[in-house]
Order: sequence, then structure tokens, then C-alpha cells
Amino acid sequence: MYYCFGCGATGDALKFLMEIGKSSFSDVVLDLARRYQIQIKTELPENRQEFQRQISLREKLYEILAMANSFYQYALRQPQGKIALEYLQISRQISEETIQKFQLGYAPNGWETVRLVGH
Repeated sequence: MYYCFGCGATGDALKFLMEIGKSSFSDVVLDLARRYQIQIKTELPENRQEFQRQISLREKLYEILAMANSFYQYALRQPQGKIALEYLQISRQISEETIQKFQLGYAPNGWETVRLVGH
């Protein structure tokens, strides 16, 4: 596990190597295998396409979650999130630094809020 005190990035060894080298998960694993002379059974070409599709879908889902996270953090700073922000800061005595570190936010009423904001 690693933690960057400068930017707050965290993760495991593979994520660290992915971020440092700007590489994909599969590239990092294959590079490590080559470096340490470990044979890896690779998939047939038709299976690789399905694997790439699954990775692409996962990346899209992470992107969607990041966008929703940004929205909820934004909503906390809007007039509708004032009560929630006051609750965090006054009632719970949570510092601004902690609110930002843990990316706390506010979810306005209604299950379609995020969907409507995107349109």
C-alpha cells in the first residue's frame, strides 16, 4: 500500500506502478512478469476482446462515479446543501480539511437529481 502526502493518492503496488508509468493494469502485469521471468498464460485473441470490453466498461463506471462524486461535493456548497454543511461543521465538528479529504457531499432530494443535472 502507498500514500502520497502531497496529493493524497493511495493504492496498492499495482496501482502505484500504473500511475507512475501511465500504464494499464495489463501492461503493468505483463511487464512485471517479463522482468521476473514469470510465464503468464495469455488469452486467445477472441477472449482478449471480451477482457478489453470488460475493462473499458469498468473504466466508464469509475468515470461515472467520479462525476457523481463531484456533483455531490458541489451540491454541498450550494444553498440547498447549507443545512448539511452546517451539520457537518457545527454539529459534527468536522473540519473543512476533513470534508475535502473524504470528499463529503450532499445528495439533494429525489433519485433523479444527478441524471437531470447531466442533461
